[in-house]
Amino acid sequence: MSNNILKIKISMPPLSPTLISRPRITKQLDNHLIIAQGFSRPLTLISAPAGYGKTTLVQEWLCNRAEQVAWYSIDENDDNLERFWLHLISALQAVNSDLGKGIIEMLRSSSTLVDSLDIEGLLNPLLNDLFDITSPIYLVLDDYHEITDVKIQKSLIYFIENLPPTLHVVITTRSDPPMPLPQWRAKKRLVEIRQKELMLTKNESDILLEKLVMHQLSNEELNTLYYKIDGWVTGLQLVALSLSSQQSSSEFIENFAGSQRHALFFLIEEVFVKQPQDVQEFLLQTSILNRFCSSLCDAVTSKTNSLDIIKKLEKDNLFIIALDNNGQWYRYHPLFGEVLFNQLRKKEPEKVAELHERAGQWFLENEAAGEAIRYLFKGKSPHKAMEIFDQLISKLSQTENWIQSISWIEELSVESIQDYPRLLLYKAFIFLVKEGLDEARACIELVETKSYEDPIQQEYFLGIVAVVKAYYFSYSNNIPAALENAEKALQLLSESDTYWRLGATIFLGDSKQFSGNPKNAYPYYKKAYEDGQSFNNSYVTLSNGVKVIVNLWTQGNLKESEQLTEKLLRLAKDSGLSKIPKVAYAWTLYGELLREKGQLNDAKDYIDWAISLAEAEKITFGWSYMHLCKFYYSNKEYQKALEVIDHIEIINQEVNLPVFITSTAFTWKSRILIDMDKIDKAKENIYDNNILQSTVNYGGQECGHLVLSRILIKEKNYDNANEILNQIKEHASFGNRKGLLLETILLKACLEELLKKTIKAESYLENALQIGIECGYFQTFIDEGALLIPVLDRVVDKIDNDYELLIYAQKILNHLKRENQSNTNSNDSDNIKSKHKNLLIEELSSRELEVLNLLNSGLSNQDISNKLHLSLGTVKWHTSNIYGKLGVKNRTQAVARARELNLISSE
Repeated sequence: MSNNILKIKISMPPLSPTLISRPRITKQLDNHLIIAQGFSRPLTLISAPAGYGKTTLVQEWLCNRAEQVAWYSIDENDDNLERFWLHLISALQAVNSDLGKGIIEMLRSSSTLVDSLDIEGLLNPLLNDLFDITSPIYLVLDDYHEITDVKIQKSLIYFIENLPPTLHVVITTRSDPPMPLPQWRAKKRLVEIRQKELMLTKNESDILLEKLVMHQLSNEELNTLYYKIDGWVTGLQLVALSLSSQQSSSEFIENFAGSQRHALFFLIEEVFVKQPQDVQEFLLQTSILNRFCSSLCDAVTSKTNSLDIIKKLEKDNLFIIALDNNGQWYRYHPLFGEVLFNQLRKKEPEKVAELHERAGQWFLENEAAGEAIRYLFKGKSPHKAMEIFDQLISKLSQTENWIQSISWIEELSVESIQDYPRLLLYKAFIFLVKEGLDEARACIELVETKSYEDPIQQEYFLGIVAVVKAYYFSYSNNIPAALENAEKALQLLSESDTYWRLGATIFLGDSKQFSGNPKNAYPYYKKAYEDGQSFNNSYVTLSNGVKVIVNLWTQGNLKESEQLTEKLLRLAKDSGLSKIPKVAYAWTLYGELLREKGQLNDAKDYIDWAISLAEAEKITFGWSYMHLCKFYYSNKEYQKALEVIDHIEIINQEVNLPVFITSTAFTWKSRILIDMDKIDKAKENIYDNNILQSTVNYGGQECGHLVLSRILIKEKNYDNANEILNQIKEHASFGNRKGLLLETILLKACLEELLKKTIKAESYLENALQIGIECGYFQTFIDEGALLIPVLDRVVDKIDNDYELLIYAQKILNHLKRENQSNTNSNDSDNIKSKHKNLLIEELSSRELEVLNLLNSGLSNQDISNKLHLSLGTVKWHTSNIYGKLGVKNRTQAVARARELNLISSE
């Protein structure tokens, strides 16, 4: 086992000693494949029925390039999207350990079940990693016909169509995969090897028989066999085995006839019955195994001589294939294994389940729980499998086997697991995420009738029940019940139960954050962030850290929020997560921090980068767009801001975005309409979103009511506006929501100025300035507009003995006056070189720096292609990556930004 992956599945098998060289085919595979920058085409497809030597051909072709080969031996258990990509990326990591590190962590994290990641969000970072490598890699997907899942098929098509020239995919399969082969064929993007090419030539047939048959055959016998076998490799091997024990080879060859299928069964049975009794028993009983070692075979056969039999089978070339160079792990030739298993089911059907159970027990004792349960489910007592599954589910949920566990739980009916409380509980959780509340409720109600006799197990079980119920009540919008269960979970679960405590802790943080109390949410988020680091999973750390950043931002701790954001971005980069959608949250928040500082140009760069990362994950996409809307508002580009909100509404129709995104979007839409003097439309939008009365409820509606107060002020309904603002101020102070409090106080200052209550207006503004300088706010003052200018003028004149506050207030006043006079967005920070210009979104690779310098010299893409011997498409890919990493849109901006960062000479 290697990181919960069977290493043997991602290792290139050694060459067979009976291999015959087939240079006529390997030359065809190599023909025009290697070019200066890598591979000229992304795919080699080797498609033919069983027994034509597909795998052996690939082994021969790549044996001298083993250090460049990522090998993935696929079996029927791999027909699951997450499991497939987990193994595929693990195979790539066996060649280059830096590839897809963060994606592996993401797949192993059970939180991906809730995230519902779009496959592009998974594959884009991997594809970008592959573009950065300098040594080409061959990725072999052996026995791809085992894959039937449509999602896997679509994802692999996307992967192949977007491959860089540094990776070449080799697929061996018994049948053509559902891929756009005609289009790829027309574009010369693949080479195909089929049955016709794989059929043995006369010379190859003679060489193989010479290796396998103990006595020499006549030319006539060789010709007869070649004609009858018709190039079928496995058929020839079977004949060779039979001939070795025949008294009259001529008679046997003459009588040999029939279709391949009939020949297969006849010859295998003949080979089989001529084995000693103990070998026959061994072959039958071990035919249940996908792969085996001597210790596993001893357990399955209840004998102790497995190693001797395995070595004899290997020596006799009896369709046993070594999977490693150490002579430890083997498998049967697929056809031989299938026939053996059919023989077992026909001769001893009652033994099949018992043998599976023995295999399961061996894997259990050797700490391979996932493999154990796979075999136990096929054993004589499925209840034993479910009992062990019930015991191990919490442990499995923290490993690669979580992916397989989800599939098993989905397949099991509620009735079949009603005696296994923890399985029922996980079933309820999966129902919540994938099915709906009704299915989950019925399962939870059944769970609540279950218990464990052992008091320690029972307490742990009740703690998990409380977590799942907290999620259930959250989904059904019963926040009080959800909070009660989350708190109960933390009381019941011990400190060592990090996994489930983490879920309860995050939920408590979410509940308090979204109910308007970020001050009380912070300890829970901080605890979840710290505890999550014990998983040694950067994806979990990043996910929990984002919640802390948002919380700090809401409380006005902008500096601390910025520091943690930079820390998480470094973590994302170091752990290979820098290009996944989840990291877009951190980039968006970084852009939002810069927007608040008034550094609008920098802010736009980071928000644009976040949007490009987030596109494959719609919730993150909508969240990033929400902040782009805020940027456009601050930049006085109101029409663009409204277009962004329209886009958010489209995304919401597709995926039903969370309320914290949609409510913020409608709030900003109303504020934009107010600034465009479209009061009636703003009011209609507010009313459509149920902001109808002057009573402000805690959590979620304060921002909507803040906009309502702006409408009331425009309509000169000052009393109602003031009443609403007072309630919001109280709520914001209670939850320590400094941003909301600052905006409310500024609006109060404007309202008092309109009422000619200048002393009150100045008092509110002085209060706002104290909050602003303490937290680092700037753009919130600017967005409030010209109505602040007369109040701020007077306040500045009154500031005495506080030089720092005076400079701060004067900076805001100067910016407001300049903006008011020119009606442009002349950014106060434009004349100051921002330190944030030095925070490169992601470092450029050596090749990208090379391309960048050529862009600087004025060369066209075609000139760069010729100079570096790269394809034009590859140059375009590199320039696109350069633009993204620099946060620009074209080559002129890229060159200018690169000079600022001293990446290229300014001469």
